[in-house]
Amino acid sequence: MQGDCVWVRTATAWVDHNRNGRWDSSEPPLPDVRFFVDDVRNELVDVGQAAVSNAYGQALLRVLLPDCVSSRFEIYAQPTPQYTSTTKTRMPGRGNGPFAFGFAPRNGAAGY
Repeated sequence: MQGDCVWVRTATAWVDHNRNGRWDSSEPPLPDVRFFVDDVRNELVDVGQAAVSNAYGQALLRVLLPDCVSSRFEIYAQPTPQYTSTTKTRMPGRGNGPFAFGFAPRNGAAGY
């Protein structure tokens, strides 16, 4: 009998003030971003445990894989309504990450 496996990675969110899609050293992390993981191989949505970025913009992504089932993950982030994405909105869960998502204030919204 095969046991269960756990897939664990880190996701990061930041305020992309210059909207260039790269995390520059002067740009702060963005807390309160919700992260989701889909298993696109098995057509399963939101398979990970709840993950929300902390004050450092980081969140731990964890997915339990019963019987170590073969999976292919895709990560996406949902910021608070005041922000819009400046990077890819969905990222394949290949490699070890971290998976970094940039966000800029929407027009008319106060920046972080």
